[in-house]
Formats: sequence, C-alpha cells, structure tokens
Amino acid sequence: MRGYIFKVVANPMQLFFAPAQIATINIIIQFTIFIILLAFSKGNFNPLFFLISLVISHSCIVAIAKKEPHIQSIILSAIKLNKIGIRSTGDKFYP
Repeated sequence: MRGYIFKVVANPMQLFFAPAQIATINIIIQFTIFIILLAFSKGNFNPLFFLISLVISHSCIVAIAKKEPHIQSIILSAIKLNKIGIRSTGDKFYP
C-alpha cells in the first residue's frame, strides 16, 4: 500500500511566499513601529521608510524560508523548549 503525503503537511501555509505566522508577526511588528515613529515625529515621518523596511525584512524571511521551508516549526519548538528550561546544544547524534 502506497502512503500519501498530504500537501498541508509537506508545505506549510504561506503568506507572500513566506511562512504565514512569521510573516504576520513581521507585519504586525513593523506596523507598530511605524505608528510609534509617526506619533512621535508629529507627522514629519516619511512612510516610504516603512515600506522599504517591510519589503527588506519580508525578503529576508522569504530567503530563509526558501532554504528551510519548516523554519516556523523549528522556531516554535525551540521556544517551547526554552519555556520548559531545556537548552538545545545543537549537537547531532547519528547512529
């Protein structure tokens, strides 16, 4: 019997070619920084800087995700391990 690999498992959900959760967090952080800078500059802030930084940071996320498609899972599991106090040494053990 042949086993099937479902697309949902094989390819994580994406938003503009980047992992959806990481891209959403990036957009939220960038937008928050933009609002804060706009409020403190009293309207003398050029929004083009926001768009340029958003495109550059999203491009970096896309480049990293292209190399490792499941980077989102790796980051989330590392966060869970750090919360319970287990530090990953990065050592790889092969049989």
